[in-house]
Amino acid sequence: ITPEVETTPVADESALPAMEAVDQSPVDWIHQTAVDAPVDRLALADNLYAAGQTTTALDVYAEIDPQTLSARSRHWVDMQLAGCYRRLGDVDEAAKHYRKLVTVEDPEWMAGVARWWLIVLDKRKSALRQSAQLDATIQQLEEQVHEQIKP
Repeated sequence: ITPEVETTPVADESALPAMEAVDQSPVDWIHQTAVDAPVDRLALADNLYAAGQTTTALDVYAEIDPQTLSARSRHWVDMQLAGCYRRLGDVDEAAKHYRKLVTVEDPEWMAGVARWWLIVLDKRKSALRQSAQLDATIQQLEEQVHEQIKP
């Protein structure tokens, strides 16, 4: 036994006359209104960043005209640029953007996050420097041992 299912139309039928009045297919209409419409570059870049598309997000953030943004949004773009550079391994460029944010008062959390990242990046740089020194020391010791055990 199959239960009876009442179906309801998915689209509001009152919209049909409006669609019929348009001289183009629904696909063309969607393309014209959605694809060809102005792009919110900040939202696009944020979504790319969140999806892990760091290089593309960096490119889109770089295309945003800061003069078109509020102060808060400009700070956000700097925070995201810093994050992009950090993810891509360009620690110096990331630090440059974080330094711009350490005095931000609105929103105040941003300055705290920027200071925290500067500390982390500094510790990372220090750890890498120490690691390189240890590698050099190990290599020297290995060479000394090899010299001593040669017949």
